[in-house]
Amino acid sequence: MGEERVELRSVPDLQRRVFDVASGLVTFDGDLHAGKTTLARKIGEALGHPVLDLDGYLLREQGNFVNALRITELTRDIGKALDSSSVVLLSGVCMLRVLEIAKLDTSLSIYVRRLSPMGIPNDLDTTDAENGKPFDDDPDIPAIFREIHVYGVAPRI
Repeated sequence: MGEERVELRSVPDLQRRVFDVASGLVTFDGDLHAGKTTLARKIGEALGHPVLDLDGYLLREQGNFVNALRITELTRDIGKALDSSSVVLLSGVCMLRVLEIAKLDTSLSIYVRRLSPMGIPNDLDTTDAENGKPFDDDPDIPAIFREIHVYGVAPRI
């Protein structure tokens, strides 16, 4: 994928980035409890954009998140929201797969990553599960963390 990747570490910087989106869907993806929905709601409120959360479309206790989503209802609600607002924010996990199944495109994709106090991503153990790339091939992961992953040891901080 030839998508631009930019690392932003402040809510105001991210808010400016979302502000620059003229129209379409802005997605917030990331590990569980990373703050995706909180961040989307904060930015949505500040910019006046509606926010949808995939959790609201989930059939509980189905065993598989993506297959347990009410995709038809989700796409309908996104369409309705886009009828009344030029930009809609959507938060949830497994966003790339959800977008593929729902046949949706995004104007901006945001991956929310919670960092430890030392600046180490807390989701290193699932990074390769998110995008399907082998962990060793990800240039964004420093060599030491790739080595830790190979040995199956999660960094303790």
